[in-house]
Amino acid sequence: EEQPIITAKELSICLNSLYGSIGDDDCLFLVDCHASEYSKNILGCIDHHPTSECISFPFVINERATSTTMLIIELMEQAGMKCVKEQYVYAVYGAYLDTLALKSVKTNKKDIPWLEGKIDQYEIDRERLMYLALGINDQSRPPEQLARIGYKEYTICGIRISTSFIMYESI
Repeated sequence: EEQPIITAKELSICLNSLYGSIGDDDCLFLVDCHASEYSKNILGCIDHHPTSECISFPFVINERATSTTMLIIELMEQAGMKCVKEQYVYAVYGAYLDTLALKSVKTNKKDIPWLEGKIDQYEIDRERLMYLALGINDQSRPPEQLARIGYKEYTICGIRISTSFIMYESI
């Protein structure tokens, strides 16, 4: 839970939008998830996670994308928008955070050279990026917490799937 907040602060992202509440009448645009427990009024969605569900709202999905942030950058560039440094940096962090430092099966190997290029171009601190991406991985945590660092749940073809990631090389 601390990972997104620490990362947002690190990237000087305003966290005010995290506070408050969402009501049944509020409209949402979903990013990196296609289901909402908070409102039935979904305006649209952009995601890279697989789904077999029937989606009843405008929905962009690219399961080959390493992360939704990279997918958003790709769509912006295809639309002729000019991306700025901060957006590329967010995309790098998003990719690393969403894939536990590119160790997840979600990592598209074709995206790695692009990510490496942006890290070099914008002089991103690789050591700090890895530290954050691996869930601020304090190995003194209890095994139950370490096992949840990479915990994800998916519903594919009506079957609920749970996965986790344990860095055996660092334990």
